[in-house]
Amino acid sequence: MGFKIEFDTGKLDRIAREYTKRGGKMAELLPQVGEYMERTVFNRIGAKEDWRGQPFKELSPDYKRSKKKNRDRILVATGRMVDSLTYDIVESGKELRVGFGDKKARYHMSSEPRSKIPERNPLGISQKDKREIEKLANEIYQL
Repeated sequence: MGFKIEFDTGKLDRIAREYTKRGGKMAELLPQVGEYMERTVFNRIGAKEDWRGQPFKELSPDYKRSKKKNRDRILVATGRMVDSLTYDIVESGKELRVGFGDKKARYHMSSEPRSKIPERNPLGISQKDKREIEKLANEIYQL
């Protein structure tokens, strides 16, 4: 995975510290967050929108005609890239990474200037995601 997304974990950190005081571990939350983010990113691709809720730029008519299948789907030609969406828990259970294993994902996710491929990035943490993750933490940690 070639992208790193960070967000302010202040509230989550406070929840985790409170839970840790009670004998719990942050590692119990990360798999739940990973599964939530996988579902969310997959749903964004289906809805053709980025992590900010903005619609993806439509496929060019020429490219759309050239696709052998999935002509109306954006970010899905063969399905290989979407199928490579995964999460990993690293750093002894302290860090969660969500991303695509398929190397061509970087051409769609990057905001670098480009000539033909517009940015279509479903990876990211929206305000709604932050609220949902905090809700998960509260449920898991029973706070």
